[in-house]
Amino acid sequence: MTEHRSLSGLIQVIEKGMRHSGYASKLQALFGVFDATDRTITLTSAGLSARLQTSDGSQLISRQAWLGDNASRNDSVRLHLASSGGRLSLCEIGAASFSLTFKRKG
Repeated sequence: MTEHRSLSGLIQVIEKGMRHSGYASKLQALFGVFDATDRTITLTSAGLSARLQTSDGSQLISRQAWLGDNASRNDSVRLHLASSGGRLSLCEIGAASFSLTFKRKG
């Protein structure tokens, strides 16, 4: 049951559902969990690359296998956010622009 409490476990359950549906096709996604207690973000790419920009620098999240193509085996990366926060942006040319800003309220 522990495997279902991780990003790879979540992806595994989604891919199982895709296989059993009989009509779902592979797609690109980015999965993540933000832990506010230690300002870390854990990300797993499933066909998309992204960049995390903070005051400490920039880190690239590399594109890996698509969702529906054994993405549950993809590596996760755990990144630390600076105290000032950061911005997570997709790096796909031709894809819709998307970014998520993390900052402390107050």
